[in-house]
Amino acid sequence: SKQIGDMKNNGNANGNGNFDAFLFLVKHLLILREQVSAFEVELVYSEKILDFSNVASSLWDLISMKGGRVAQSFATSNAAGLIKALTPTLQETRVDAKHDLEVELKRACEGLVAHCSAMVVLPLVKLSSHIADACKKTDTQKT
Repeated sequence: SKQIGDMKNNGNANGNGNFDAFLFLVKHLLILREQVSAFEVELVYSEKILDFSNVASSLWDLISMKGGRVAQSFATSNAAGLIKALTPTLQETRVDAKHDLEVELKRACEGLVAHCSAMVVLPLVKLSSHIADACKKTDTQKT
């Protein structure tokens, strides 16, 4: 999706660079989808991420305590609880590459349609504003 956003923002003056980029992306995503679908396999992989958010909040709680309260809390708290509070959690997520491919293909197609629509509509909007300006001039000249 970052690529699609980049294509919307970049391009040459007449806009053909964006059009070519969208066509290139859609073409190659379609080729990739066709090649992947030929193999009857699941493209699911697992991502394992260490989540340190609980560690940061625990450390912040320890740092925010004043002077003697820190030493007192270390002395009174059990070691297992302290270790548990300062241990990151492991988060495992399953990512479906086929689904991600379909999402990217849909975004690329939507970007291509939006770009083509803009290429057609923007000149019409400019023409409409020129016609409105011309009508205003003729109305002021008549009065």
